[in-house]
Amino acid sequence: MPNSNSSHSRRLRAETAAVHNKRIAAEGGSRFSVLLNADETAALATIQARTGESKAAVVKRLILEERNGF
Repeated sequence: MPNSNSSHSRRLRAETAAVHNKRIAAEGGSRFSVLLNADETAALATIQARTGESKAAVVKRLILEERNGF
């Protein structure tokens, strides 16, 4: 069932997301933006097509794999 689009529901989802983001930041997390060239974008799209992951999930997984030596 899709999310309700009432103003109340949108506000509650925004508040929940803000609390979640603040908690991650308080635990030392960070947010960043990256601009990819065409080749890098194509490589990311290929990975996404193969794994079914979002862009953010691909980046997170690759970071963790690198950290863990995979």
